[in-house]
Amino acid sequence: MIDRLLLAPMQITVNGEASKVSTLEAIVFQILQKAMSGSARAFRILLQYQEFANENLEKKLELTFLDSDYTQAFAAQTRRTNDA
Repeated sequence: MIDRLLLAPMQITVNGEASKVSTLEAIVFQILQKAMSGSARAFRILLQYQEFANENLEKKLELTFLDSDYTQAFAAQTRRTNDA
């Protein structure tokens, strides 16, 4: 139920323009605005949210291509295919 409520779309106005965002995005945006206007409490909440998000971030796959005969040949083949 909480997921459904936080992901429900809602309309907000930013710089005079209406935008449709999730309820969670609207909450975070409002906290960010308060923090930027000098609210120490809102700033602490943002730091806590950032810490929580970093701890619960899904691991992502990172690929690193090494310079070798194989990768050079692959890059050359790709260039030929794209030029055709």
